[in-house]
Amino acid sequence: MKLHKKIIVSLFGHKKPCPDFDFRNVRSVLIQPLGTAVGDAVINTAYAAQIKKMYPQAHIGIFVTPRNREILSHCPAVDELVELKWPSFFKHRKKWDLFLDFHEVFTSRELIKNKILSPRATMIFKKKEKPHYHLGNIKNYDFYCPFSPREHVSRHLNTSEFAKHHPVPAPEICFGFAEEEKRQAAPFWQAGGKIKVFVAPQGSVPFKAVEPRDLAALLNKLAPELRPRVQFLLCRTKTAEAFFAALTGLLDADIDIRLSAPTTLQQYIAVTASADLVISVDSGTAHLACAAKRPLLSFYVEHNINTWSPLHRADVPHFMMIAKTGYDQADDEYKSWLFREDFPVQDGADWLNTQLRGLLPDSATNPTPAP
Repeated sequence: MKLHKKIIVSLFGHKKPCPDFDFRNVRSVLIQPLGTAVGDAVINTAYAAQIKKMYPQAHIGIFVTPRNREILSHCPAVDELVELKWPSFFKHRKKWDLFLDFHEVFTSRELIKNKILSPRATMIFKKKEKPHYHLGNIKNYDFYCPFSPREHVSRHLNTSEFAKHHPVPAPEICFGFAEEEKRQAAPFWQAGGKIKVFVAPQGSVPFKAVEPRDLAALLNKLAPELRPRVQFLLCRTKTAEAFFAALTGLLDADIDIRLSAPTTLQQYIAVTASADLVISVDSGTAHLACAAKRPLLSFYVEHNINTWSPLHRADVPHFMMIAKTGYDQADDEYKSWLFREDFPVQDGADWLNTQLRGLLPDSATNPTPAP
């Protein structure tokens, strides 16, 4: 091991043990989130909600970056957003009872920061082995709570130290979005009273995408009587213009679809929340649709269904078009998408037509679509 790594392990790789930590009386919890992408942020709201239900009086904080701040600011269970910057670790030194570290590796930077933070107790969940830092030589935690690699990511607290002291609530997304905030989305829609469907065939991971031909096959199965009454809005991504050009060349002429104007993260949230229904690939938009309680039609490959499927509410319609693959979860996710079979488009189209008929203004059992 290099000398500077040895020094870091010696100075920052350990903490004062807290053998008498009382899980019946937790006054404050700080969360180091699992990732900073949109989907990660949505799942972290479920952790915050579980903790708030177990400890209603506890002060709950979470580290944020510009990438996830807007999402986490909509979580009513979070009391404090802490900027993930060096000064914050000094400002919050010895302030927190319990620190939940969801990061999956030990790094020099994190070891130093967490030593500065010095919470009373620290809980970790998964730490991948690295040549210099691993569970064998790093002891900067009090509770190590490994989880099953085949269990849903939202259930990490259910198999943690908490479960030895409390019934841990079932994970549910905790996301609040005021109706007036949705009005930010109005300029992006030109629906004129039509049902609004937000479509996100591409996410932040390039290989996890729906091909134009697959999306066209779905939309071309829209029932004839629905076509003049539905507008589709395609999510704007870096390659959306090329995707839109290819898609429109494959669509029937009477399918009303538009490419969204560029959005800020706040506007993207508003557009998703204002849609009457969302169609999304395995991406942050699928998780955000669940957070906003929007009916969701999603494209997934069976590779990670057990761990990262959308955490939808039982009372909100959701249908997953799952493509089979010869690769299981232990294999490379890229290969599972590259060699997937076809999505069950007909099943998805049947579900979509049923849901859209229920959203028609003259439906006896459903409200008029939002203006």
